[in-house]
Amino acid sequence: MIVFHLTALLGLVLAVRTGPWVIPDGAGEAHAPLFASRISDWTESYRDALQLVENYRFPTNARPEAAHRVEILMKDADGKELPKVTLPSEKTMLPAWHRQLLLTDVVAQYQALAPPEGEKIPPPGQAVPTVAYWKRSEDGTYAELARVAEHLLPRNEDLVAPTDYALTAVRSLTRYAKKKYGADKVQVVLVSRPTFGAVTLMPNFAQSFQADDFDAVEFRFGDSP
Repeated sequence: MIVFHLTALLGLVLAVRTGPWVIPDGAGEAHAPLFASRISDWTESYRDALQLVENYRFPTNARPEAAHRVEILMKDADGKELPKVTLPSEKTMLPAWHRQLLLTDVVAQYQALAPPEGEKIPPPGQAVPTVAYWKRSEDGTYAELARVAEHLLPRNEDLVAPTDYALTAVRSLTRYAKKKYGADKVQVVLVSRPTFGAVTLMPNFAQSFQADDFDAVEFRFGDSP
């Protein structure tokens, strides 16, 4: 019975797909060994009766390298720069660091923005609707949050804009910085580094990339008074 029990657990642990691996069609996962799958299927009823359903594959507790970081730039009432706050911060404990990492992912959310098919005429006495979008610099190293009238959106390029959830998180960070550090002006900057899958190691994909494709880009939300 002991041997049977350990065999049932071993089959569950080994019958897990692995990957992602680099394959000609992209990145994919590999099937589990056939003998492990057979053992896992054969002992499934026994494990279910004992509620042994965990395959013992857990996320690592190491700090993964973040694809995004948020920099909070602050100035006091006299215009003096205050120390910069960076999220996620390596000085925090792992639980708080993880929550900061989730917050940076929220700030990094964006959505495609399509120009309107026609012009909207507002009612008398009301302003023309405005839209915010990311306006990239000529060299592509940064982007600023531009707010323009809806009918003035560029129509000859693909536009992206931060989501409402991201803007809500930025306003929350601004209020937090003013309250905790006594800042008079706050600017939230998202520093995002492009991430690519393992498929880029394939020769036919690697040739299409340039060195600057891997550089970080700053997304500046602008000064908040």
